[in-house]
Amino acid sequence: MALQVVTTSKRFSLAVPDWLKGLAVATLTTPITIIISSLMNKTWTMDWNQIGQVALYSFLGYILKNFLTPAQTTITGTPAPGATTTVVIPPAEAVKEGTAKPTVTETQKPQS
Repeated sequence: MALQVVTTSKRFSLAVPDWLKGLAVATLTTPITIIISSLMNKTWTMDWNQIGQVALYSFLGYILKNFLTPAQTTITGTPAPGATTTVVIPPAEAVKEGTAKPTVTETQKPQS
């Protein structure tokens, strides 16, 4: 598997993946809240007002967190055996502004 560079959206901006992940958080948090609440009360109830509030608050919380978090760059994957991996990280200001991204290249050793 090759190495990949993944950069999140800049601070004070949101990209489509942020909205989709926020929707996923809201969708997954709501059933968990219903189940925990039902277990604590020892009765199965579906309060649609509470369900809507939990979904909305979890969605807004996730979106707010992503909006306020600065851009982060992660390098994931496993380098190929025997390959030389080069990571180029541009100046921090260029990465913050979104004008440059870190890059990863792998060079295979020639077979002898």
